Amino acid sequence: MSELIFLPLWVRREWIYLEPIFTSEDISRQLAIESKKYNNMERTWRRIMRNAKENPKKSFRKVYRNLLDEAVVNANDFEWIKQLRYYWIQEELKVRAVNAEFNCGYEYLGNSGRLVITPLTDRCYLTLRGALHLKFIGAPAGPAGTGKTETTKDLAKAFAILCVVFNCSDQLDFMAIGKFFKGLASSGAWACFDEFNRIDIEVLSVVAQQITTIQKAQQARLDR
Repeated sequence: MSELIFLPLWVRREWIYLEPIFTSEDISRQLAIESKKYNNMERTWRRIMRNAKENPKKSFRKVYRNLLDEAVVNANDFEWIKQLRYYWIQEELKVRAVNAEFNCGYEYLGNSGRLVITPLTDRCYLTLRGALHLKFIGAPAGPAGTGKTETTKDLAKAFAILCVVFNCSDQLDFMAIGKFFKGLASSGAWACFDEFNRIDIEVLSVVAQQITTIQKAQQARLDR
């Protein structure tokens, strides 16, 4: 809980330090480009904070109410540790959920809208985070239009990681998918393969071996 209190105070302290510097007319003239970037960032920050005040996230209120209803007072209670939590540890931002810990991707993905969180979405998140912790992949299944792709993209945004959505077809071969995997492995991005079942079964057998090789390399913590 101390980390949750510390981070806003740290941001506020840094902001108080920068504001008088870039609001000075002399410095604004000497550092025109930097001042312009600061002003853009300040407007964006104020807009985000204003929107957050006027339209507080329903999901966060629901989580807070659930913690109160369950009388959660211990940091090890499951109702608390199953939530996606952020900690600043040794100059690095860590993302934790249950017994898993992940590195933040630091990928700026824009101030886009968030997915509507339902109990099913929470269970999907919990399962996918467990799979990632064990170096497995996720395969959400269900009827079309139920939010499988958007759920994956929203989880990637929570990790600050780029998620590339790719629509598969029967024209794909194992070499094209292999190149795709190379790019993902080198960049650390995620991929969401829509209509994966459209790929020919002969190609899928090779793709399965490619995925297994990547998983074994991750489990062994290999760099190459």
